[in-house]
Amino acid sequence: GFDVSRTQAGLNPNFWSCVFNAGYEKVVIRAYKQACSRGGQIDPNFVPAYNAALAAGFEHIDAYMFP
Repeated sequence: GFDVSRTQAGLNPNFWSCVFNAGYEKVVIRAYKQACSRGGQIDPNFVPAYNAALAAGFEHIDAYMFP
């Protein structure tokens, strides 16, 4: 699988096509993050990254919440 968070290149459709063509079958995208007990937020890049991975051909896409 492949794990991508907000600080990585998950929004670039070419990135996802490259990863998919390299043989990866699964991705995990950060959907939520919390910073030092100051509350958290939905990662604003989750939906665009999810849609880009889906468009590249991924069928196994998971999300994670940190922490």
